[in-house]
Amino acid sequence: MNKIEYLSAGFANTEVQKTEVEQWRQVYDGLILGLGSLGTEVKVARTLETDQDIAPYRFVRAAVHEFIFPPQRGEKTDKSAPVDSSLGYNLYYQDITQAYDPSQVQGKIEVRYDDADSRINFSVTDGMEGDSRLDGQVLAILSTLEHTISAANQTSGSPA
Repeated sequence: MNKIEYLSAGFANTEVQKTEVEQWRQVYDGLILGLGSLGTEVKVARTLETDQDIAPYRFVRAAVHEFIFPPQRGEKTDKSAPVDSSLGYNLYYQDITQAYDPSQVQGKIEVRYDDADSRINFSVTDGMEGDSRLDGQVLAILSTLEHTISAANQTSGSPA
């Protein structure tokens, strides 16, 4: 796996947007949880948006997550902060990094996700360009995601 990618063309209407964002968010959240349980998330950079006027009311903008394998311990730095908090609308920038020993890394996965701006943009990249030595559980998660995205690219855009 070098890169798995899904980019929607946009939503036909707000009901389709609500449904597809909720479905893709489940895939995204499940992937982050699964990779985090098997490795170490060493970077999170994303903006979380809440908008009371647009369903499903919660969005993720320009998310980037980096995971390394096998897991490592290291000092975390959290520079997260609110960006905008007004009535019915909030932006929160999450910026967390964790130190790690690069010489111990056998695999690195980068996840990018964005469900704001009336479309889904979701990609997973092998950060070691084919030199990864990922274990079977990680490869199984990525294989399932690849199947889900492949099916979505061939159909309506909803995850299978």
